Amino acid sequence: MRIPEDKIPAFRDEFGFLSNMYLLKNKVDYNGIWFPSTEHAFVASKTDDTNIHMYISTIYRPSDAKHYGKTLKLRDNWHDLQTDIMMELVYKKFLYNSDIAVKLLEIEGEIVERNYWKDTFWGVCNGVGENWLGRILMGVRETLKHEQNKDK
Repeated sequence: MRIPEDKIPAFRDEFGFLSNMYLLKNKVDYNGIWFPSTEHAFVASKTDDTNIHMYISTIYRPSDAKHYGKTLKLRDNWHDLQTDIMMELVYKKFLYNSDIAVKLLEIEGEIVERNYWKDTFWGVCNGVGENWLGRILMGVRETLKHEQNKDK
C-alpha cells in the first residue's frame, strides 16, 4: 500500500515511527552506546562526554532525554555537525528496524515534519520551515530503495 504525503498530518499515531521520539524495537548506536530512540542518541551527540552518553542511554522517555539535552553545554562544532549526525542516526534507525523501514518505503513524495512548537529548522510550522528532518527521511528512504534494488 502506497501512502501519499498529504495523508501524513503529523508524526503521530500510525506515522509516529517517523518521529525521533519513537521508541525502537532495535536500539540505535552512537559511538558504541545503544539508545532506545534516535532522540536519545541525538541528544547524546551534542556532547563529547561518554559518561553523559551512558546516562542518556538509561533515560526511558525520549521527551525526558530531549529535556535533559537542553541543559547540556554543546560541543564546539555542534551546529556544523548536527544535520550529518541526524542523517546517520535516522539511517541507522531504519536499517536496524526493518518493520518501520517497510513503512517508510510505502510513503510516496515529500515528507514534511509538520509541528506546532515552532521548530522551523527540523520541521515546518504554519507553513514556514526548512524541514531538515523531512529531507533526511526522504534521503534515507532513497538510500534504502537503492540498497534494496542493489540486493536484487
